[in-house]
Amino acid sequence: MIQENGSKRFSIGTKVLSTDFGIGIVTAIEKLKNDGNDFYVIEYGKNKSKNYFPVEGNKKIRSVLLKTEFEEVLQTLSFSRCVMKFKSKKERQMFFDREFNQSELQSIVARLSELISIRDRTPREQKIIDRMIETLEVEASVIFKISKYKSKEFISNSIT
Repeated sequence: MIQENGSKRFSIGTKVLSTDFGIGIVTAIEKLKNDGNDFYVIEYGKNKSKNYFPVEGNKKIRSVLLKTEFEEVLQTLSFSRCVMKFKSKKERQMFFDREFNQSELQSIVARLSELISIRDRTPREQKIIDRMIETLEVEASVIFKISKYKSKEFISNSIT
């Protein structure tokens, strides 16, 4: 990854993660219009579907972490959690529905840790947990070169 003016820049060939689309590879940087803005071309899977992400100010993708970085961040899930206090389930729901940086693993793990501490989760909160775990599973399967089933097991063991 190249650092330029404090923003992330990815080279062609870099594996990146989008929480919406999974793991892909930067295959090009193109201008989509004559307005001067560059976009990453990210290809996903065997069918080579493509998505475009702006190069500047992009918070929707990040490079896939190294094995040691991923393990380090996941260790925080195994620490004891304090249960957060809310006046009502509605207030709690609003708190967990707030936007956060889904492209940063630390943000995902922090939010996941908060949600896991809740015993009487709403269906919406459980969906948020499931989506975060799925994102972690996808990345773990690529980093550790294991099956989705094994990565799910790995993440589940980190949570409990």
